Amino acid sequence: MPTKGTSMESFRLMVSSLVVSRLGGDDHLELVTRILDRADVNMDGKVSLAEAKSIWSLLQNSDFFISFIFQNTEFVPKIQKFCGNIFAVEEVPHTYLYDKDNPSYLRWIFANSYQWLQPSWHHRAKIVVGLLEFIMAVYQYRNAGEFYICHLDESVVGYTRRYDMRFLGVSQLLPKQTFMKVMQLRQCFSDEDCFYSKTCSSKCDISQHTCSGSLIKPNLFHACQLLREYLLYDLVGGERVELSGMLRTCRALDNNKTSADLDHAVVLNNMKTWLWNKIQNKVS
Repeated sequence: MPTKGTSMESFRLMVSSLVVSRLGGDDHLELVTRILDRADVNMDGKVSLAEAKSIWSLLQNSDFFISFIFQNTEFVPKIQKFCGNIFAVEEVPHTYLYDKDNPSYLRWIFANSYQWLQPSWHHRAKIVVGLLEFIMAVYQYRNAGEFYICHLDESVVGYTRRYDMRFLGVSQLLPKQTFMKVMQLRQCFSDEDCFYSKTCSSKCDISQHTCSGSLIKPNLFHACQLLREYLLYDLVGGERVELSGMLRTCRALDNNKTSADLDHAVVLNNMKTWLWNKIQNKVS
């Protein structure tokens, strides 16, 4: 925590050390500069002790820290204001991708009745394009490196009134560096011991009895698991066949393959391009 007498240069080094400890690497000048600029609340060109204490407290909050990293994207809710260690973000009107537990009595009769309340297919596709772009961003975001989405279901994907995707699970975004540190400290005797969450697990190195720290399945694999029913509902004919094929390919992604990075890039680009070509003249 900065104290009376802490110089601006010392505070910059404190922030830089914090960022490096969270993200690894050493080239975070742009992020550190953005943090210090945001700390200057009254925009007088300097950071007071109160402002320094406020931003320092906020940086200890992983939700704020991760949200701040992605503030230059359109995929996470914007940080509006903050005071002390409290911050507010923009309102997102639709906080679920879909809701299987909707209160309608119809869900007791028709298991898929929740799908009847979903947006049109073209609007759903627009939301999914946003999610795919977000997955592309977290795969290697500037100098912040790669992030793993360690919880991905319908409850962490929201959207605006214009059907722009907003990722609401920022607390579930884990820097690759952090995941590797946590997993490599674990003793293991089987892959089950290397389970972190439903979407974040690594393999056990039996010879060393430690977890490898490498993610078994990429973010995109889990996204395709989530999106299968969401995208195929209402789709018929050749388009359904084409998209089903792409989703099957996506659900075959495996980080253990030597071509994993290339496979990921090709599958993601193919899906995004296909969806965008179907909707570009039908949504705004």
